[in-house]
Amino acid sequence: MDVASFPRSGVILFGPNSLHALVSSNIINQVEALLASHKIPEAKALADQYKTKLGKKQYTEGEEAQELQYVYQRIGMQCFAETRFEEAGECFLNGDLDPRVVLSFYPDLIGSLLSSEDSVTLYSGIEECLPSETSVEDIIAMNLVRNYSPYMSPNTRSAPPTTELRTIYLANAQTMLEKLLQGQRHKRHPQHPGKAQTKDKGKVLQVDIITDTVLAKIYALSEKTQALYELLQDRHDVDLAEVEPVLKSAGRNRALCMIYKQGGHNEKLLEAWSLIAQGEWSEEDVTDPVGDMLELLSREKDRVLVQKWGLWITERDPERGLKLLISRDTGKRKDNRGSEASLLQELQELNPAAGLKYLEHLVLQKRSVLPEFHTQLALACIDQVLEYLQDTAVSKLWRAKASSYASSTSEATFVSYFLSTTPNSESKHARLKTIMLLQGSKFYDVQLIRERLSPHSGILRTELAIVEGKLENHKSSLSILVHDIHDTVAAKAYCALGGAILPSRLTQAIGEQCGLQSWTSVFGLQPATLKNAATTTTDDALKYTLTKILLEVFMNEEKPSFEKAAQLLNAQAAHMDVIEALTMIPDDWPLTLPVPFLASSLRRVLHERHEGQIVKAIAAAQNLKVSEDSWAVIREQGYVVEETDSDDEDKKGDMEYVNEKTMEAPTSTSAVDIELSEKASTLGGTYGVESVP
Repeated sequence: MDVASFPRSGVILFGPNSLHALVSSNIINQVEALLASHKIPEAKALADQYKTKLGKKQYTEGEEAQELQYVYQRIGMQCFAETRFEEAGECFLNGDLDPRVVLSFYPDLIGSLLSSEDSVTLYSGIEECLPSETSVEDIIAMNLVRNYSPYMSPNTRSAPPTTELRTIYLANAQTMLEKLLQGQRHKRHPQHPGKAQTKDKGKVLQVDIITDTVLAKIYALSEKTQALYELLQDRHDVDLAEVEPVLKSAGRNRALCMIYKQGGHNEKLLEAWSLIAQGEWSEEDVTDPVGDMLELLSREKDRVLVQKWGLWITERDPERGLKLLISRDTGKRKDNRGSEASLLQELQELNPAAGLKYLEHLVLQKRSVLPEFHTQLALACIDQVLEYLQDTAVSKLWRAKASSYASSTSEATFVSYFLSTTPNSESKHARLKTIMLLQGSKFYDVQLIRERLSPHSGILRTELAIVEGKLENHKSSLSILVHDIHDTVAAKAYCALGGAILPSRLTQAIGEQCGLQSWTSVFGLQPATLKNAATTTTDDALKYTLTKILLEVFMNEEKPSFEKAAQLLNAQAAHMDVIEALTMIPDDWPLTLPVPFLASSLRRVLHERHEGQIVKAIAAAQNLKVSEDSWAVIREQGYVVEETDSDDEDKKGDMEYVNEKTMEAPTSTSAVDIELSEKASTLGGTYGVESVP
């Protein structure tokens, strides 16, 4: 302790056995004396005077600052014990008293924020003058007894005047605590955390957590909604576990949602918004809880959470809920198939229309090739068509279209006729979508679809013809087209396209006129691209087989149409074998009918023969040119000459190279012939050898 901190004296008295000094009493002694005389206003005025004297020194850590803190705390504790709550709160704030000391007398507000293991540093004099009561209510009750008993009958607890007075005291105590905690927040260190933090529950809770949490409780219970919102929007350290039940019971649902959102408790936040949306919680400040949920889920990374609440939203708002699920369904890994199937099943159970849209998304947008998805979509489309057929107007219209087409001489297919003559409607679009799917998809269960269509073959003939073609029942498919629908144009297209009845132009027209471009892009027949030789050969063989089947179908009619068969022969002359076609022509045909086919076939055969002769001649000319070019190269290489030994003709002599320019004649040309023959063979031609004189 500094020497200067001791009291100074100007009068000292020396005695034989003692030393006396005349010193003024310090601030603590003066305040203690005033409080002992119950002069609280004088004590407070003295403390205020001393505070003004210290000025900025009061914020230092010196002895004078500690004295001032003690004085204010001592006065405040005296006022608190005598229920002078307004003065007590002001003194506690000036004395920088730990708010946990005051909060210990508010057990209903402190909850579990304080425990027996927590410790608070106090001046010894303050600890001695703490009220012996355990709560503010007990302090008020004791003061009422002390001041009004036995004057109130039957007692101070039940007498109306004291009951009203108790209510006033409790309100004053609440106001005092509120101001004290607000002042504590204002004194907070400038490096206070900028957002809500989760403290370790194993550590002693800090003053800022207790202050903010109790203050939030006070605002919630006293219906100071705006003050509560301002507290939560500012930097705070509210303990969620402690304040959550209070906010729920008080109906401060928006404040609870704010804490959930700030703390990242998305699961609880979504649950709260759902209760508000269902009307179980009333909260006027939350105008669009479903919209808030959609905004949060659009950023959520937890797929399970998104799917759970996306389904909840879809059940109540199918359009927005399904849009959320589709926008977040971007996974392309194989392990997503199981989640897609389960999500589809749940959607179908909650809302069949939303389930159908999600199924279309999987097939049309994600281009899924799972057979179960394609089969479900095909069945859904057929069921939709059958549902429209239950309408008498639709059924009569479609039957009339089929009848009018059969009796007309239209050169278009029935699907094209149906597209151009039927008014735009949902039923029309549903049927066209079904036809495109049945033709364009390769993954649905064809046999199952056939069983679904068979009972309705009287009106859904085109669909049944497509399915029969998928099962490679070509004769049955062509018979439906020719005999039932009377669509010879589609039958010929069936042969030309290898089993399809909708050419690419027709599918594009359907997409443009009906707004079904997404269906056309997936199920429409695409224009032919470059194919390898094996594929081309297979296609030609299939076209030839289908043409033969169609010709047999024409011949098997109850009234065989010689003109249709003749037109088919003339149109497919390039794909039909002449001999085989002649064996199929009945003997009673007029001779004039097969003449164009025979003429076209003979012209084709003659053309192929002449074309072969031309190709052969061109190849021979190319060989001659190669031979001519090779001869000049060989002449430049020179010859190899072998000379024979005169003594021994069987003995081979040395070999030497002779250049043509030197014109040195060899004695023999046999080796030259051999060498030139070898060189000529390597160049791809056969040449003679000119002898050198």
